[in-house]
Amino acid sequence: MTPGVTAGGTAGVTAGGTAGVTAGGTAGRTLLVADGVLPLDGEPVGDPLPRALLLDGDRIAWVGDPADAPATDAPRVDLDGCWITPAFVDAHVHGTATGLAATGLDLDGVGSLAAALAAVRRHAADRPGRVVRGLRWDDSTWPERRPPTARELEAAAPGRPVLLLRVDGHSCVVDPGTLARLPLARLAGVDRDAAGEPTGWLLEEASQAARRLVDGALSAADLAAARRAAAEAAAGLGIASLHEMGHPGLSSLDDALAWAAGGLPVEVLVWWAELDAGAGPRHGLRPGGDLFLDGSVGSGTAAVAQGYPGGGTGELFHDDDAVTAFFVGCTGSGRGAGVHAIGDRAIDQAVRALERAAEEHGAEAVRRCRHRIEHLELPRPDHLGRLARLGVVASVQPAFDDRWGGEGRLYAQAFGGATARAMNPLAPLAAAGVALAFGSDSTVTPLDPWGGVVAAEEHRGGLGIARVDALRAHTLGGRWAAGQDDVGPLRPGLRADLAVWDGDPLVGAPRRLRCAGTGVAGRVAHHAGALGAAGIPKVVCPAASHRLRGCARVWRRVTVLAGPRSGCDASGGPPHPRRRAGRGGHPESRLTCCFAPFPLVSAGMAAVDGDGGTAYGLRRLRRRRTSAGDGTHDEPGRSGLREGGDRRLVVPSRERGRPRPHRPTDGREGLAQPAWKQG
Repeated sequence: MTPGVTAGGTAGVTAGGTAGVTAGGTAGRTLLVADGVLPLDGEPVGDPLPRALLLDGDRIAWVGDPADAPATDAPRVDLDGCWITPAFVDAHVHGTATGLAATGLDLDGVGSLAAALAAVRRHAADRPGRVVRGLRWDDSTWPERRPPTARELEAAAPGRPVLLLRVDGHSCVVDPGTLARLPLARLAGVDRDAAGEPTGWLLEEASQAARRLVDGALSAADLAAARRAAAEAAAGLGIASLHEMGHPGLSSLDDALAWAAGGLPVEVLVWWAELDAGAGPRHGLRPGGDLFLDGSVGSGTAAVAQGYPGGGTGELFHDDDAVTAFFVGCTGSGRGAGVHAIGDRAIDQAVRALERAAEEHGAEAVRRCRHRIEHLELPRPDHLGRLARLGVVASVQPAFDDRWGGEGRLYAQAFGGATARAMNPLAPLAAAGVALAFGSDSTVTPLDPWGGVVAAEEHRGGLGIARVDALRAHTLGGRWAAGQDDVGPLRPGLRADLAVWDGDPLVGAPRRLRCAGTGVAGRVAHHAGALGAAGIPKVVCPAASHRLRGCARVWRRVTVLAGPRSGCDASGGPPHPRRRAGRGGHPESRLTCCFAPFPLVSAGMAAVDGDGGTAYGLRRLRRRRTSAGDGTHDEPGRSGLREGGDRRLVVPSRERGRPRPHRPTDGREGLAQPAWKQG
């Protein structure tokens, strides 16, 4: 099934706009040849795999085997040792907060309240006179099992404004001075002690007010720098498109419009979370997105039927009629809308509202919109079929289960082990025919697309999906959700958004993969290089990674950059003691490479080795397990079983002696129909 164009918009001209690409120039016709290409075009992943792409401007012109490439004078770029996939989409981010986190206090992984306060003390001492803005503290992992108080923050950073956002983004703690500047009597969500005094912990509405107060002091330059930092970080991870979740309680309309204006390395589509169905579209933004129907589990505000150990069942922030009017209005105007719903009560409210929209406009009109529910962590079994029938997209974050699922963690603490194992049910959703789109909800969890793929594959409750389907959900699912039907799979005629990796994404541990290049609409958004002392762009060989920083591909004029005299295994690990000498494999070799930045190449470019000669290929050392499986050794130009003892056969390629993996045909590659396309 090829998705049809929907009212949600198409790539290139979409509600919310697309970001202009500023890194690199426009690509002409270029033939990319790699060890493998994963088109993810709905066909089974099998043998033989395509190994080449012909790009023509911002489009893919052809995909196949290099021997069958159409006659062309286009330059050929050999990406030895690399694989090409569709670029990732992060379908749920808070981009400005992500950029601000780079200079803030990151409390992720801090193991106790005492350690968090010590970190605040150090951060304040290192940055005198500035706001202490921290994030990602998680009291569910602390022995004290409580947030800091305002008085404790004042003691750690005397006289300083302090705002510490909880990891879920639905509550925060602030200092006494910030508390005094807030209209606490008019705000819901103010935690108070037994005497009725505010403790400093603020939830939902009160937390949003504190964020607006503190972040309102940031300059326009600070915010612009944060947006660019987030976009550049995304491009470096193989992400070509971000779904920015604008929210009046978390950021400003001006910030959302700045994201939509473009001029960034990656595409950005922007949603605006107001209950008025026309509020976002009036500004050229998409409706809803992270429109809170409920809160979060960690803050005890997700709306759940079974309740929390300390009492209460969370909150529904809007009544049924208002949510129904929102979906009816969006469906009537043909716009795909989104809502945030974590608990089963909130999900049920969304499903009932969508069913009423179908009664008003017809089920097919609802399906065409591709409405989305963000998070969808605690659906009831009966919700799955109802969502599938209405074509609703599950915009989910697999990293949530990785972080808070499993025995003894947050979800089990809140609801017990059986409920925790059933949360974030990826396999049941896919089996029911619900389309999946993966994201991070950064800063709740970091931008880490391969981490999301692994988390989906290794669901802590056993409800994960195959890696290839998780990869589809993280690359193509967001395209489907956004109505972008001319970009996604690596298929002739579609827009050229792709990522280059230094290994096979379906073999071994994908978190070890390094992004060697990211392309957005045929332009270079990222390549694995740095500026030299003279400002000449160069690209570091992805296989050698950080250990061969002298490896260079130079532009326009030959520049010799000698590699450091230290060993490097092509897999990115330390040199193996039994490494063979020669062909660049000796630990003292000055090997450099010519990994060409995708997709640009011109006649004036040359790659150089450490001795000043021109090199046109990276001779990789690949690790091969012995037949006994009890050790490894290195052989130039061969590839065998990789991490984890994967038993896939390796058969030699007919061209240039490169190996080609032979895919198993026993159905282990994934679901019969791609999870991203179901429904």
